[in-house]
Amino acid sequence: MTRATDTASTATQYKSLSNMGVQERSYRLGRLPASLREILEGSPALPAQILALASFVALAAAEGGYFATSWYIAALLWLALLGTTAFALGIPRHRPRVLLAAMALFAGYVVWAYASIAWAGQRDVAWDGANRAAAYLVLFTLFAGWPLAARGARALVAVFGLGTAGLAVVTLLRAGAGADPLDFLLGGRLSAPIGYSSGTSALFTMALFACLFLATRGDGNPALRGLALGSAGLLATLAYMTQSRGWLIALPVAALAYFVLVPNRFRGLVAMGAVALSVLATKGTTGAVYDGAADERLPQLLDEAVRASLLAAAALAVIGLVLAIVDRRIEPPPRLNRIPRWAPLATVVALVGAVIIVFAVVPGPRERLDSVWTDFKSNAEPPPAGESRFASGGTNRYDFWTVAWDLFRENPVRGIGVENFQEEYYLRGSSGEEPRFPHSLPLGVLSQTGLVGALLLGGALALALISAAGARRGPPARRAAAAGALAVFAPWAAQASIDWFWELAALTAPALAMLGAAAALGTERPALGRGAPGRLKPGFLLAPPALVLAVVFGATWLAARDVDAASSSWRTDDEAAFRLLDRAAALNPLSPRAYLVEGTIALELGQPERSRSAFEAALERDSNDAYALLELGLLASQAGEADRAKELLEQHSRLRPRDPIARQVAARARRGAKLDPSQINKRLLRRVLLRQGRPVDNR
Repeated sequence: MTRATDTASTATQYKSLSNMGVQERSYRLGRLPASLREILEGSPALPAQILALASFVALAAAEGGYFATSWYIAALLWLALLGTTAFALGIPRHRPRVLLAAMALFAGYVVWAYASIAWAGQRDVAWDGANRAAAYLVLFTLFAGWPLAARGARALVAVFGLGTAGLAVVTLLRAGAGADPLDFLLGGRLSAPIGYSSGTSALFTMALFACLFLATRGDGNPALRGLALGSAGLLATLAYMTQSRGWLIALPVAALAYFVLVPNRFRGLVAMGAVALSVLATKGTTGAVYDGAADERLPQLLDEAVRASLLAAAALAVIGLVLAIVDRRIEPPPRLNRIPRWAPLATVVALVGAVIIVFAVVPGPRERLDSVWTDFKSNAEPPPAGESRFASGGTNRYDFWTVAWDLFRENPVRGIGVENFQEEYYLRGSSGEEPRFPHSLPLGVLSQTGLVGALLLGGALALALISAAGARRGPPARRAAAAGALAVFAPWAAQASIDWFWELAALTAPALAMLGAAAALGTERPALGRGAPGRLKPGFLLAPPALVLAVVFGATWLAARDVDAASSSWRTDDEAAFRLLDRAAALNPLSPRAYLVEGTIALELGQPERSRSAFEAALERDSNDAYALLELGLLASQAGEADRAKELLEQHSRLRPRDPIARQVAARARRGAKLDPSQINKRLLRRVLLRQGRPVDNR
């Protein structure tokens, strides 16, 4: 230390020490192959980002990451990746203000979501909703917070598109292996791997555009381009098999966005045409699955559809390989890839004008539109199998959206609390469904977090898009990569406006990740900030909030895991199950779920006093928990406490005014009849199984 002081000034020492970390990192990169070293120098956070992308595919295979045991563990992984990256690389300096503002607004939305727990009717649901928003912020920061080069961005798009295509192949192979069709279909519609047909269509459509981007890269490897085109065809076919009407609306919007954003438009049109022909070629076989949903031949129909889909994808991959080889020798004229600046707007205006003219002048289409609109507003049921779902407007979304809008009008500033829609819909809705979410991201944000939440989240997404638009001023490779990432985000944005995709991590995570990647591409490459050894590095600034989130996510995940473990193991060791539930209740003090499960298990074991105590504990956490009220009312009736049973079951009926079982049970309690909890619970279970399309034991 003394010799160094004697031979250099203090300023020189500090500069030398502060650069030491960067030099050390450069030395480590120097030991890597040249191509990989070049990618990592331009995209230093790429390894962590690829690991995050792998988690998206895993979430999709785990029913879309809907359940807490899936998405909380993914959130912990994203948090660990963000913390490791910040520690290893430091925080980049000189980030554009627009990107910093996007992150700040997103963080503000997360804080507001946590604040909404204070006025939410269901605090445990709001807790999960706020945690979900925090997890998405972590993920967005991981992808937007560090420099990203064009090659790194293309790698991200490739990993997501081909990884999802691989998951699609695995799903098809399992479906064709003689398994129960109900594991893959719901009402004849493909629902696997997400478990929700519209969610599955969105997942495959996002990956479809990622694969189209890869297939149309003029400088891409021909084999990879062929594989990507075959994957795009397979994904489009499976999206069609979902029979999702939301997909039918989102697909043209996403296709137009792809055409406008992505260069190499001539190649894009050729690729999209080839994919469309592939879907049409297999339409008869794949559509027969929905038409024959109630047929005994359903397993055979599904098997035929699997074979046809895989064969068509293989043929398309060969065609893509041939086209890619020819494309390397024959470059399309540049004018084919150019479109005037006014062309996208003119196309939209022309399409809208044509639709207006057709429906205003021609009686048939106008009458058909009136019929579809009437179906949409009247909560009409979708058509049965054998009739095209695409020709009907039957749905309950109009009712969902009406209730959400009314809630916003009544609570315009702060909303009702994040993800607190279901209980309000029970009271206000008119359909027989029990939606947890409004099936629209804009209406969900407005009704649940008010104008404050809408401005924060909407502003964050808008500023991220503005940052991504900065890539248009960069070199061609950067512009193309940003466009490819946005092509994945566009279908999610279109369909999330009419569905509940925010709550499916397997859909929202890749959409926000690609938006973050595009935003990072729209900025210049800043220097990485490194602190001097022995001083607090900038990466440590993230440590306190990261530790808090780690504790929050970890405790909530452990609680959910313990509840699931107790639910599956109580028949073999009931005391161990009860211990798990006690721990779960302590780990998540806002949620009544552990007590609800404990009460149900105790009821099955013939322990009414323990069951009553558990359901009363659940009510202490949520005084309007309908299931706890129902079970306590049934237990009171069984014990001969007629007045107590009447009071509880009347309260339950008020919370579920359209539930026929609730009305019947309350009416019998008013007459003084003694009710059997086991019989009522069997009826509830039977209804759940029927809604899931599962076989029911009618004994």
